Amino acid sequence: HPRHRCMATFWPLAGGKRGACRTVNAATGSLDEYWRVSEAECQAMCFASPECIAIDYHFPYERCELHKEPIRHVLPMGEHACRLKPPRYGGAVTATLKNLNSEMIRRPAPPLPTPPPSPPSLPPPTPPPSRPPSPPPPPS
Repeated sequence: HPRHRCMATFWPLAGGKRGACRTVNAATGSLDEYWRVSEAECQAMCFASPECIAIDYHFPYERCELHKEPIRHVLPMGEHACRLKPPRYGGAVTATLKNLNSEMIRRPAPPLPTPPPSPPSLPPPTPPPSRPPSPPPPPS
């Protein structure tokens, strides 16, 4: 359709490489999810939605995520394509692709949560009291 020439090509990958879109604190953020759609359909749905600012397309499952919060990180995952909606199409992108790239290089991944403390060790079980041996059977 002539009005949608912008859909002829895909928007650039956020961070310049494949990966999953992440918001502040490596969260997925607010999104709408659709299954069994192509990547082109996913991008077209984002283009049509004023709330959508990025897509995360997961190839093996044909899963489309329309993100509503600014993307701050890209989690390296080869099966995902995180694409930022260009501002000229109404994307509320607060970081340019160049800034996102440099931020990804400078910032380490967030730390993993601290595991819960181990339960206290229990003393070994007390063995049952020993019994004296039974008398031999009477002779027959």
